[in-house]
Amino acid sequence: KQCDPRWGSNMMGVPGAGPGEHATICKEGCAMSSLSMALRGLDQQVGGADADPGVVNAWLAAHDGYVCAGGDCNNLVLAAPQNISSMLHLVGEVPTPAGPTIAKQLADASAIYLAHVHNQGHFVLLVAAADAAGTAFTVRDPFYNTTTYAHADIHDTIVYRVA
Repeated sequence: KQCDPRWGSNMMGVPGAGPGEHATICKEGCAMSSLSMALRGLDQQVGGADADPGVVNAWLAAHDGYVCAGGDCNNLVLAAPQNISSMLHLVGEVPTPAGPTIAKQLADASAIYLAHVHNQGHFVLLVAAADAAGTAFTVRDPFYNTTTYAHADIHDTIVYRVA
């Protein structure tokens, strides 16, 4: 969870950036925490350590993995995970694909989906389809204790192809 006391109070974002919001992992680290769960699920290490939000955040801060945009300096550089693991290749932040497409790619482990939910206020890691039609998905939610989101509740997705 992004508010775990081991890393929840760690600052994230562009180090040393001037004006712009900087927040803790607990406050705004949902996309980065979802990414760390995906890396952990792929057994990928980050700088020789197991992936967790503290480790991934430190790596991103040290390797230009955050960008300031719209006054917020906690934004993940979407291509940065490709530099953590050669298994990940950014497809992009895209409108939500059809449910069956997501379901198939999760089942065959060919893609990682970070889903934008809660009216674009939160990211979660999709892990499996709750049904073959892809009307709902089992998730790892880094903040809430929610385990499933409906396809209709996903606004858009950050997608990585898994090689």
